[in-house]
Amino acid sequence: MQTEFQTEKKVTNWDCFLNVVPVAKGRPRHGNGFTYTPAKTRSAERMISQLVQSKQPHYFEGPIAITIVFHLIKPKSARKRMWPNVMPDIDNYEKLVLDALNGVCYKDDSQIVMKYSEKKYSEKTGIYIKIRPVLDVIGPACICSHG
Repeated sequence: MQTEFQTEKKVTNWDCFLNVVPVAKGRPRHGNGFTYTPAKTRSAERMISQLVQSKQPHYFEGPIAITIVFHLIKPKSARKRMWPNVMPDIDNYEKLVLDALNGVCYKDDSQIVMKYSEKKYSEKTGIYIKIRPVLDVIGPACICSHG
């Protein structure tokens, strides 16, 4: 008998590092009675989607946990600053990546029930992504139901 927590095939974690400059998702624009996504955002989403596809990601079904680390070059003006607590906001970086992974790593980003993200200064720019099934993170013993 198979329970909700048992699967016939163990799904492994999937991770990758993308050698790209992180881009924040632009706000939708309005013009001529239409709403549209800025070209820079569309281009960045397409590029991330294609790069991830080239790394042969696992396609996850069900609840997932995701980790995203945005690596940024430290500007000379910030030499005393340890963390990049400046614009753009981390959630705008996240939105672009999560939308770019729709249909590539998962059906929809609504599957994400746990998320960790960080923006940090690094020697080179890039985006680290790790996705795993939720049960690999917390295990069935940690799940309880409230009836």
